[in-house]
Amino acid sequence: MKRALFLLFLILSLIPVTAESSKNQQYVADYKGMEAGGHIPRWIKYADNDNLKKIASELKIEKEKKVLLYKTESTSLSMAKLLVTSQMAQNESEGDVSIVNGLEFVTDFWILTGNYTSAKKKYLYYAVYKTDRKE
Repeated sequence: MKRALFLLFLILSLIPVTAESSKNQQYVADYKGMEAGGHIPRWIKYADNDNLKKIASELKIEKEKKVLLYKTESTSLSMAKLLVTSQMAQNESEGDVSIVNGLEFVTDFWILTGNYTSAKKKYLYYAVYKTDRKE
């Protein structure tokens, strides 16, 4: 009986620690295609690590093409897309006009994340482009 009470006490004492640590974790609230039963594509994992070779392989982008990844986060999806457009314009203003002029859209994806400690949610937006210029 004492052993059972000890185990019960041990389990109950661990619950607040587990609940507290999960509060700080982020969760996925929504993402592109979720309501249609889609999944988060594998290339997103590579995008988080800026692994352009793996992204090119996963998206079957030709080897002679240069892959460009733009990613940003914002509280609104339209603002996130605008920020990516701004990043592209900055490339052009910095003299990399050849990249912007030959740019071809490949794909994009967004993820809406939340945090258990805050009501605020944020969009993570990823856009992949390719260009003829290979470096």
